[in-house]
Amino acid sequence: MSIGKNSKPRINSAAEMIFMTISWLLGVFVFAILIGNVKDIIAQSTRTKDEYMAKFESIKQYMIGMHVPQETMDRVKTWCKYTWDNQKTFDERTILQHLPEKLMTDVAVDIHFDTITNVKLFQGCNPGLVKDLVVRLKSILYLPGDYVCKKGDVGKEMFIISSGAVQVVGGENDEKVFVTLNKGSCFGEIALLGTGNMNRRTASIKARGFTTLYVLFKKDLEEVLESYPEDKQLLELKAARAKQEAMAKQNVNKTETSTNQMKEELFSPTEDPKLLSAVLEVLKKKNQ
Repeated sequence: MSIGKNSKPRINSAAEMIFMTISWLLGVFVFAILIGNVKDIIAQSTRTKDEYMAKFESIKQYMIGMHVPQETMDRVKTWCKYTWDNQKTFDERTILQHLPEKLMTDVAVDIHFDTITNVKLFQGCNPGLVKDLVVRLKSILYLPGDYVCKKGDVGKEMFIISSGAVQVVGGENDEKVFVTLNKGSCFGEIALLGTGNMNRRTASIKARGFTTLYVLFKKDLEEVLESYPEDKQLLELKAARAKQEAMAKQNVNKTETSTNQMKEELFSPTEDPKLLSAVLEVLKKKNQ
């Protein structure tokens, strides 16, 4: 018996035999530990993916049973594949659910604090308010061409672009792109405090490519504001100012629309123009 390139121990030397035997057993033991750890790592990685795929399979079987159109099923499949490739879970918040609340808050603040403080609506507010809001942000992935919101919808949330981009669209079949918003931009914040027509979306917005948005819901903001009455008054003032600006803009648009309509009525030809009829009548009488 020998180990590696070492020479065989002498049979008549008990010390060498014992040393070589212990070394051989120790080597086998260490090798078994290493193999066992690698096996556990591989098993853990496979188990996580198996659990994810089992959930996806349940969703797939449900859609088949409910006769969901194939186009929708393909979009769900695309969403699940992209989500697994990027975050290995359906909901990224579940990754941190085992942490103490304090540590979970610290991680969320490190990730989102700078982003939400750039939102004009929350500038000048208590840092504690912003910190409480950060914890309530929810990540949502939109597929290419998905509508984030449509014009006229009731707004119950605001959006912050984490990755990707969105387009403000309009015109016939929403084919015209007015502006593109990229990472770090936010929209829909006024709807959080709006009432009446102020909580209606004024434009349709679609995702350009795979886009991840952080969403803050109105109910979450209202719960947090109960602890910050001064900030609540500040936000209400900002909402009132925004409402006045929106109404002024609407009045300007209405005036421009009315002016354009008058121009069309005056200068656009009709089937029986009154001015032309009068001229023809005068010429007819003159010829007589």
